[in-house]
Amino acid sequence: MADGYYEWKREKIGKQPYYFTRFDNKAMYFAGIYKNHQFVIITMQADFKSIDIHHRQPVIINEKDLNNYFNLKKEGTSFLKSYKTPELKFHPISKDVNNPINNTKELIEELK
Repeated sequence: MADGYYEWKREKIGKQPYYFTRFDNKAMYFAGIYKNHQFVIITMQADFKSIDIHHRQPVIINEKDLNNYFNLKKEGTSFLKSYKTPELKFHPISKDVNNPINNTKELIEELK
């Protein structure tokens, strides 16, 4: 579970970080696969709003659909292809997010 995630947009001079959250401000549950002590987050093609920032985005499962996701009775790809992800919002943030020494709530505030 997460409140949001970061994505970087390539620009002419360097990269600009963006912070993504759900439009309804609910928690995010990322679809993933765990096997042999390794975990990966499943991604999909970015929606039309965020494709300018990055070409892919994590698959986000709504809380009400978690049991269906964890107890798949059909092939996982069928579930993911038929699933409608929640709407996201995003804004540019400070490049200070790239330094692990920085760990404050101000890192997710929108640049003015």
